[in-house]
Amino acid sequence: MCPAFKKGEKYLAENYRPISLTSVVSKIMEHIITSHLMNFAESNRMLFRNQHGFRKNRSCEKQLIEFVTDISNDMVRGVQTDACILDFSKAYDKVNHQKLLLKLANLRISFQVTAWIDAFLTDRVQRVAVDGDKSDEAAVTSGVPQGSVLGPALFLFYINNLPDALNSTVRLFVEDTILYNSAINHSTLQDDLNCLEKWESDWDMEFHPKKCQHITFTRKRKPAHQT
Repeated sequence: MCPAFKKGEKYLAENYRPISLTSVVSKIMEHIITSHLMNFAESNRMLFRNQHGFRKNRSCEKQLIEFVTDISNDMVRGVQTDACILDFSKAYDKVNHQKLLLKLANLRISFQVTAWIDAFLTDRVQRVAVDGDKSDEAAVTSGVPQGSVLGPALFLFYINNLPDALNSTVRLFVEDTILYNSAINHSTLQDDLNCLEKWESDWDMEFHPKKCQHITFTRKRKPAHQT
């Protein structure tokens, strides 16, 4: 594993992204599995429609245009829109392997493919390599490998049910999540946040409080607030 610096203080390990260096043979097989998985999911419309990460014809720009259009339409109608921008903490590293396999099985992914993915994730070990020095090996008991070909696809399947119980509009770009609706009924957004709190508990995920923000879009001088 090679740590890739993101931002912040360089002496803090949490400011580095763990990139897994896998073999060429593994990457070839991952390409085959990923291609078939994504084609199967897209042809059967399994993935959440507003998920724009790692999918064909669904770019970050397209997601942004659709979001801005929704906000603009509300402002033209004189309606306030409240939005919550959410981000996971160590998202890829927290994926529970057994719960991931359960989700794949529920999506009718073939037993042969799920068995291969199980073998791919089970009994993995990793060590950190920096400037030629390597740490001791450590067991990998959760998560999907960042830097792998298959990892992003598995993550999309893992969080695919996140919007199921929500009433607000949800947009995803991989793990980046935005939740918004008009302020006609404040309780809807709060109820959805409560649902997400239960969802992250059920699926061993965690939103990072410091990376989550609330923003209000309105032309009114005095925005409406929940009482």
